[in-house]
Amino acid sequence: MRSAILLMTLCCLMGMTAAGCKSTMDGLESDIRTVLKKVEMDRFKDTTAEHNQYSPGVDRYSLTIQPVPEDSSIAIVDLDEKYYPGMKLEPGEYEIIVRHAGYEDFREWINLENDITLDVILNKEDTAVAVKKPTYPAPKTVPGAAAPEVKSAQVQAETKPRPGPVPEVLSGHQELVTSLSFGPDGRLLASGSYDNTVILWNMPEGSRLRTLTHDDRLRAVAFSPDGKALATGGNARNVFLWDVETGALINTFRGLSGRINCVEFSPDGLFLAAGSINEAIIWRVNNNRTEAHMVGDGEFYPRFGAINAIDFHPKGADADGFTLAFTCQKGVALYKPDTKEIVILPDDTMPNSLAYSPDGRYIAWGARHQHGDNLFFPRFVLTDTRESDETISRADPNASADRVFLTSYAPGGNQLILLSYRQAVLYDIKTGDIIQTFGDTSQTAVTDAALSPDGKILAATAGNLIRLFVLD
Repeated sequence: MRSAILLMTLCCLMGMTAAGCKSTMDGLESDIRTVLKKVEMDRFKDTTAEHNQYSPGVDRYSLTIQPVPEDSSIAIVDLDEKYYPGMKLEPGEYEIIVRHAGYEDFREWINLENDITLDVILNKEDTAVAVKKPTYPAPKTVPGAAAPEVKSAQVQAETKPRPGPVPEVLSGHQELVTSLSFGPDGRLLASGSYDNTVILWNMPEGSRLRTLTHDDRLRAVAFSPDGKALATGGNARNVFLWDVETGALINTFRGLSGRINCVEFSPDGLFLAAGSINEAIIWRVNNNRTEAHMVGDGEFYPRFGAINAIDFHPKGADADGFTLAFTCQKGVALYKPDTKEIVILPDDTMPNSLAYSPDGRYIAWGARHQHGDNLFFPRFVLTDTRESDETISRADPNASADRVFLTSYAPGGNQLILLSYRQAVLYDIKTGDIIQTFGDTSQTAVTDAALSPDGKILAATAGNLIRLFVLD
């Protein structure tokens, strides 16, 4: 229609130019602008009506954001419709932004699976906090039937009182928190972020001790066994060693050609290992000497792919002299320093996390299988035989793949913390039961978590926040 109007306009203008009728041209041009504007408005209305139509058979849930200060601006990214309290949206993930002049922006993804009221408190000192309150969808009613009784959200929400002065949320990073590590005595928690900083938190109260600034995004943090040093790594390809007490940079370890995905100290603190893309390296801490540099696709080693987790044997080495394990695309790799030998424990699910048991008898890793009722299936391999222990290993070939971001033994070695998308579970190794579930760890995929040395506090990344959970 618009092209036809433009063609008509051109013809008219040509004719009027030949006749020299300027006043008629001006009037016709004004009329044409009016018609074009009406066409654009009609098209916009049609597009808006189509966008706001309910998808057939799809429930919609209400979203209410209650900001402090109250006159803060609220926007939902990539949504044409302007936000208003109680707006109805289809289930899914939405990125929200809350802004107010003089305050730090709050930007976070939410997963809308039921009616949600989100309290967002903006602060001038980088402590924007959100508390999600489930309001529970109203039960569907039958026409003519009496309305069912709806209990208050506070009554239905079965939240247990939190023992001790442990905050629910730590806030301070401006971008995604990628990595967490507790100090050996549990008094400090380190968090690395895409905002190029590491924050050291006093625990359990959650106050900030200091911030360590880097030149690029952070992906991995790890305390030394004595708690005096902190190793950090990320996109800068180097591993940095920091003095925890003073915040001073002690040393820089070089040699990897790609980003750092994971870092880990040996139990005696003499060695530091890091995993990257298709390569892993081990340094001697006191003199920066490279003890081993394992590069996949070479003459000696197979292809590794992304190495996302690495762990030293807690007793130094197993019976065959293997001291280190790391994840790779073919399964879990074991490294023997005496011969530089690599043995692959095969697993087609491409494990993303692993841990030695406290006594060194087992290696456990997330199997990337999660059943529909949220049961996890970790792998347990005996280190002396390198064979799966079928009495405690469980697998379901019909389970859908789901990445396990963290596999960590709880104190005593009889339980595992397994962390996947948006939730963590405390898993009983002997029975295969889920002892405790930590839901709503994040509105985005959880990138890392850490368990305090006493096994009482679980810290999990949640966008630019850190959520803390007290274990029963």
